[in-house]
Amino acid sequence: MKTTKEEIISSAIDLFAEHGVRDVSLSMIAKKAGIARSSIYHYFQSGKNEVKDEIIDNIFNIFENIVSENLKSITKIDDTDINANSILSTLFLTFKEDDYLQGRKINKIIFADHAYNQKIGGYLSNRIYRNRETRFLRLFDMLVTNGKIKPFDMETAARMLNKIFIAYALEDSFHYPFTQNDTPKYTDQMRKECLTVINLILSGNFDDYSQ
Repeated sequence: MKTTKEEIISSAIDLFAEHGVRDVSLSMIAKKAGIARSSIYHYFQSGKNEVKDEIIDNIFNIFENIVSENLKSITKIDDTDINANSILSTLFLTFKEDDYLQGRKINKIIFADHAYNQKIGGYLSNRIYRNRETRFLRLFDMLVTNGKIKPFDMETAARMLNKIFIAYALEDSFHYPFTQNDTPKYTDQMRKECLTVINLILSGNFDDYSQ
């Protein structure tokens, strides 16, 4: 059973995803959570004007935990099986079944509101753009160092793959509401475009392609 604070955060996620952060008031969150508006200040004590920011911080923490758990579950690429599919599955996290709907709602909040909320915009830039590209670069460097693939322009490749992912995540974010079994419409096309880039890396032709 959820605690009252968890109910507040869960209600905020639902409302932010549906209406956008700007158009959701604390009264709306309290009503959905089934509590008085004044009760919110008992659980979020940063001050009346900063409560929504504190709720957003809590939402980011949930997202970080989801990503962290998924990263732990990724098996390392088998050195004997370096192929485009194994690299792709290691590069891109997919939400586990238990986290799927909540993860997509938070993605919706991040991608739909980053231009209107400085805190969300900073999170998108620092945690999603930069962190993912860093993870890509570490994998590429490991493969090159171990002699599994030829040296190539890793920075450009990481940036290109990240842009593909971001484009489709952004597209998906505008197709709310999601249902538990609603697979993003663009998953197959995103996978196809990413595999094209990865196959060029594996074949040693990426630098020619990227110029």
